[in-house]
Amino acid sequence: MTVGGTIEKVEQFADVLQVCVGSGAKKVLIPASSVVDFQTVPSDLLIKEQPIFYSDPINTVFKALGVS
Repeated sequence: MTVGGTIEKVEQFADVLQVCVGSGAKKVLIPASSVVDFQTVPSDLLIKEQPIFYSDPINTVFKALGVS
């Protein structure tokens, strides 16, 4: 996310998810713009975490806090 609030695509998506899982993450907040990059992630990595997609900064806060 930029300072101006623009949500950008995650670069090297599979590598970022690997670091998250390696650090013990069970849930990962993922910008909706990175959904297309799921095809680059190995299936064994995908089953180790629960993706939570967001589309704007306010939506991200509510999802991070577990508020519907």
